[in-house]
Amino acid sequence: MNWGSTILKLANYLRALNDKTRLTILNLLISSNYCVGGVARRLEISEAAVSQHIKVLKEVGFLRETKDSYFTHYHVEKEILKEIASALITLSETPSDESHTCSSYQKERCPLCR
Repeated sequence: MNWGSTILKLANYLRALNDKTRLTILNLLISSNYCVGGVARRLEISEAAVSQHIKVLKEVGFLRETKDSYFTHYHVEKEILKEIASALITLSETPSDESHTCSSYQKERCPLCR
């Protein structure tokens, strides 16, 4: 696994999720496909606010859209959620290197190494 690119992707995903409203929108769209107006009514916020949050979620790939005449409906890309979960599980299972310690210069300042 190329951790450099994985960490960068993971950071971008988590940055997009670092907002209560965006998480709420994602949760709403997981079970049902809504247009901006539908999300706005369900969450009781403005359509402009929903549009801004959807833009962020789309930029990282969490959402895809389908046109239905005048309306655009949004769908969650659940595979990305699985990818994030898998990366976090892999990261949590990485063994610790107990032999590594701070350099002698840093040891003087580090409360764990003193």
